Amino acid sequence: MFRRLFIILSILLFLFACDKGLTPPEGASNLSRFSIPPQGGNPVGFWIPDSVHPVEVTILDELPVDSMHLETRLDGFFSLAYNEVCSVRTILNFKPKVFVDTLALELQIADTVSGTGPYDVIDDQILHVPLQSTYFQLDTLGFTAEGDRLDLITLPNTFKYILEIRLCFVFHFIRSQEAAFSKKRLNDSSNLL
Repeated sequence: MFRRLFIILSILLFLFACDKGLTPPEGASNLSRFSIPPQGGNPVGFWIPDSVHPVEVTILDELPVDSMHLETRLDGFFSLAYNEVCSVRTILNFKPKVFVDTLALELQIADTVSGTGPYDVIDDQILHVPLQSTYFQLDTLGFTAEGDRLDLITLPNTFKYILEIRLCFVFHFIRSQEAAFSKKRLNDSSNLL
């Protein structure tokens, strides 16, 4: 009798508790993939790149080089509306200069990032946006929005040129008051017609 009860309890325990601990809690797997933890906030607005510090790059691999100099620039805009529609047009200029012994290797990459359409907010800290780009996968972005600042954090990307290099970007945006004012003026003038 006890043996049968033990077998039944063991089977029930196995069936109902087997997968506990094998999968992380909801959302933890998504958030842990970012090199900098996103903090969330309200990302709605018309955003332009920060003119002082628009892009931060973190190289995740050890490179067999003596030194490296990296120039980055970001131009364009990133717009997120309340109706969960976005419009993005940016150009990411990425210019690494690598020094190995007495050799210098310089590369210039201009990646056009664009997209228009619906976006999703996942776990209140991740944006899934319909973006297309040439070199990098940028459709899933962690975000931190505080006041008039928006930081977008990419997942690790692999760039292939002679070597495979894993890197992450953090794009720094500021809210554009001019765009909001121009948009309001345009809406007001169309209401008069």
